[in-house]
Amino acid sequence: MPRGALALIMHSCEMPQGNYWGQKVAEAAVANLSRQDLVGIIEYSWQAGGEAWVLPLSEVGTGAAARRAIANLTFGDAPSFDSMMRMAIKDLEAANAGQKHCIIISDGDPTPPAQDVIARFQRAGVSVSTVMVFPHNLAGGFEWKTMQDIADATGGMFYAITQTNQLSRLPEIFIKEAQTVRRALIWEGDPFVPATSGLADAMRRIPTPVPPIRGYVVTADREGLSQVSLRAPTDDADPILASWQYGLGRSIAFTSDASTRWAASWVAWGSFRQFWEQHVRWAMRPGGSADIRRPRRRPVCRRPGARFRHTPQSGRNGMRDSPRSPSLTPRIWCSWIQLSSKPSRLPAMYSRHTRAVPSPTSATASSQCSSRLRHHPARVRA
Repeated sequence: MPRGALALIMHSCEMPQGNYWGQKVAEAAVANLSRQDLVGIIEYSWQAGGEAWVLPLSEVGTGAAARRAIANLTFGDAPSFDSMMRMAIKDLEAANAGQKHCIIISDGDPTPPAQDVIARFQRAGVSVSTVMVFPHNLAGGFEWKTMQDIADATGGMFYAITQTNQLSRLPEIFIKEAQTVRRALIWEGDPFVPATSGLADAMRRIPTPVPPIRGYVVTADREGLSQVSLRAPTDDADPILASWQYGLGRSIAFTSDASTRWAASWVAWGSFRQFWEQHVRWAMRPGGSADIRRPRRRPVCRRPGARFRHTPQSGRNGMRDSPRSPSLTPRIWCSWIQLSSKPSRLPAMYSRHTRAVPSPTSATASSQCSSRLRHHPARVRA
């Protein structure tokens, strides 16, 4: 969906705090445009010797250039609307934008534009809204007719500010008018197949082209290391599927939906389940593979008179001598660890097994103890 273009024609604001309100309304208009929209500002400047673009028609971006231009406005008293409107329509006709609009703020005393200028606005489909502030004749006169006729002929709106208590409405008016060119946040239309661009890891083994969609939420490319895998086949190439990593986290944005409203073909797609499983797994916190097996632990043997207790919080073998152990019969208590099948819950899932064997009073007894221990190695449950 194409972006919008807005031209502001700033004329002398002969009213209380005129320059202040002139800057405020321009700032309000720019602040309500998206970073991809186009904005330009024209005024009559005594330094420039006439009308000029103080801000050439260009992308809003961060808005820094527009704010600098607004701060330097001089609000010169232009003799005619014709030359300023000719300058505006020339650049608006050439602008790569869908919705185009122009706002004029003035007291209405410049001479009206020629009919051929109005005809160019009409052919280009550019509407002009006029905001008349404190005209010389508050009861009505040629100023009212000039401003009203421009708006009516081009399909714009006409506003009249004639009282001090109405000045607070000015920013609201410019916000409302600026929003006429702002891109809609929802695109819906004929189904289209998203274009593939630079497949990310999560798209591996996903068959392409993917099924068509008929709607999505309009977004812009994220700066940095984001990777866009699917785009809308439009001039702006809006992202449909994007992924990126931020610090230790991962994010995925799919701007269409997973229902029959916009993606009926996706729901019936044979790879629908695989698509979502792979993307969800990619975004999950990295963990150990399910195929990993812990190395075997040798049984732990202690001397006679020792008692053992399970301490999973220790993070070691789970065994520790107890200083309060009573004296036991001369036997060797042999223990081994059995690991759980769920690595993410270790070591809390350790279980302890003990076996008593005769005291190794001789080499034969020691050999018998070692032999019995080998029959019970530490192992991982399948």
